Amino acid sequence: MTRSHGLEHLVNERTKAREREGELALSWKYGLYLGGWRLLEVKWSLRGADLVLVLNEHDREYAVQRLGVPADRAALYRHGIRCEFLGLPKPEPRAQGQPVRIAQIGRYMEAKGIRSGTRALMEVLDAARGVEVTFLGTSVPSEHVMRDFPLRFRDRVHVVERYHRADLPMLLQGHQVKFFPTLTEGFGLALLEAMACGLAPVTSDAAGPSEIVDHDRTGLVVAAGNQGAYAEALLTLIENDERRLTLQRAAQAEAQKASWSTAAARAVEDYRRALAERGATASR
Repeated sequence: MTRSHGLEHLVNERTKAREREGELALSWKYGLYLGGWRLLEVKWSLRGADLVLVLNEHDREYAVQRLGVPADRAALYRHGIRCEFLGLPKPEPRAQGQPVRIAQIGRYMEAKGIRSGTRALMEVLDAARGVEVTFLGTSVPSEHVMRDFPLRFRDRVHVVERYHRADLPMLLQGHQVKFFPTLTEGFGLALLEAMACGLAPVTSDAAGPSEIVDHDRTGLVVAAGNQGAYAEALLTLIENDERRLTLQRAAQAEAQKASWSTAAARAVEDYRRALAERGATASR
């Protein structure tokens, strides 16, 4: 059995696209292993497995159509959320005078869409005074984040460099919007956890997140890397309390279905099916 947490072939395609667009300069060594031999290793591993588990439908289709994985051996395996995120209180209307708080969870790095995402946040902070932004789990010093924002915004930008996952529901209290501008993502567990905490997501259309969020029902999905679209979507939720609260509640209700016990039961069923098929093949 082979499990993928995001196909490296798709990451490679995005990396090469960024190079062509002048956003990235790749070393000649990249093509020798990460962009070459490594991709062959992954392909052979997937094609030789009795069962291939992937995190999103786009990866599954790519594995079948482009890498030659038999369709009956490729299955979806989506992550679940921990018990700390289950049964949380439903989102309440924002109190008068309370700022709209946006949370961005994840490493502060280019693959997570930091460049276009941060510029979009600056547009939002400039257009709406009653807005604050919190970066959680940046894995870089707060100074590294703060230097990307002009001085006039820094009293409304907060950074939590690291946190324990069990503390996330507490850290997200008072936040209403989850911003997830990632460029490539196999799944997006932080997105699902924030939804379970009652935040309305604004996410890119990367493969994993776009399958977690149902556009205009449980959140807003926009083109990856589109700074203007990010800012417009965020401002739409900031300026409309009723719509934002509707999305918050729908997002939470959807995320509450994604327990680890449900995910595990599906995986066990796939294992049994693969074992049965292998046994049938061996007896022929």
